[in-house]
Amino acid sequence: MDTFVSLTQLDHILDTTVHAIEDGKNEIFGLSEKAHKDIMSIDTEYTILQARLRSLIAEVDDLEALEKNSRKKLAELSKIRLIFRRRSS
Repeated sequence: MDTFVSLTQLDHILDTTVHAIEDGKNEIFGLSEKAHKDIMSIDTEYTILQARLRSLIAEVDDLEALEKNSRKKLAELSKIRLIFRRRSS
């Protein structure tokens, strides 16, 4: 039984190993590029959402102030109406 490997077989094993390593390296690089693009996309979306959130918070603050003023005016009008009712009775 011959346990020696020929140079041709060693060369084939080495080529197969090098190709597998190169394929793995290329796959890792591709995954890295995709991850980088995903991060950039998520970062852009996050920035847009932050701006929208700031806008919504400002809008809610404005609406709350408007509601407060409207309630105050309504209370004043109710008092005036009550005074007129008392005077006319």
